[in-house]
Amino acid sequence: MLLGWLLIACAHGVWAGILKDERCVTAVYSAYNYISFAGLPPKPMWHSRCRNILKVTSIYAASEIYCNERERTIGIAQLADDCQEFGHEALLSRDTLAENLTEEAIRNMRVIEYQELARADPIDFPVLLSPSYYNLMFNTIVRPLDPWEAI
Repeated sequence: MLLGWLLIACAHGVWAGILKDERCVTAVYSAYNYISFAGLPPKPMWHSRCRNILKVTSIYAASEIYCNERERTIGIAQLADDCQEFGHEALLSRDTLAENLTEEAIRNMRVIEYQELARADPIDFPVLLSPSYYNLMFNTIVRPLDPWEAI
């Protein structure tokens, strides 16, 4: 019995350690699922998440604002892996979008609140998440895990 609990605790420690570093970027790209971006005709979710220039620019920009370097590195790598595994295509690289990700460009992006934009109306510019919008998404991801934090 003790061995079983020890294995569960060890497995949880590894799982939670990896997940903690991915939470920030996951919260960011999850938030952008509620916003429609202009571009090619609607494609499956992973194509939009990985290849839509406006959406991916927004993901990188918000990750710069809300995630520390370690979280960005791990979270973007995980997103890139998911793009390959589920979307069967590469995530647009930050370098490809660099001119739209300067400090000045990010500072001048429109900041949006949760449900401020109608999903039926695609936008044709990158946007940043407001702090309350980001926190809403982050807490949605973290809260279900809190009971496990005690292990």
